[in-house]
Amino acid sequence: MQTFAQRRDAVRKLDKRGAIAPFMIAAERLARDFPKRTLAWLELGIAYSYVARYADAARAFDKSIRLCKPEYRDHPFAWKGQMFRYQGKLGLAEKYYRRAIEVSPRNPDWWAFLAAVLARQGRLEEAKSAWRRQIKIGTGATDEGHCNLGLIYRSEKRFKLALRHAEKALQIDPDYPVAKALREDLVEALGGVS
Repeated sequence: MQTFAQRRDAVRKLDKRGAIAPFMIAAERLARDFPKRTLAWLELGIAYSYVARYADAARAFDKSIRLCKPEYRDHPFAWKGQMFRYQGKLGLAEKYYRRAIEVSPRNPDWWAFLAAVLARQGRLEEAKSAWRRQIKIGTGATDEGHCNLGLIYRSEKRFKLALRHAEKALQIDPDYPVAKALREDLVEALGGVS
């Protein structure tokens, strides 16, 4: 018989592979076989979120949160925020991302999630602040943070500053397609001067 960790690793591999139906089935079995494990319910909530079974996902995330020690609740909070984002409920997504940040303020992913949902709400100053925080933490997708700052600065017609951020993103990941397109766009706007 496999341990919980082995079973969860197998479930995670299905998710990473994009095998949604097998991931959902395996997550359901994991939660059934390990009903007192917070990570089992977290995986199930993620799986249900992918297939728009939002009521079921919310119940799974809530169960994960109840079973979880308070200092580890950032993941279920963040994933519940993702579920709300998938539904277009940006205010609720923001609420849960902020709860994840309260638990784990040094996790750059939570800051990036918050920044993205703030930007989608048109709250660009707050989004810039969150992306700066994500970049300052220094781990995670700092290339994404720089690129997104560049996109906001472009919207504000601050083209030189936007270009600096696009180039910083490309220093981190030279193949980042959004940053490449942003740089091209900005170079053209600036009259071919980079």
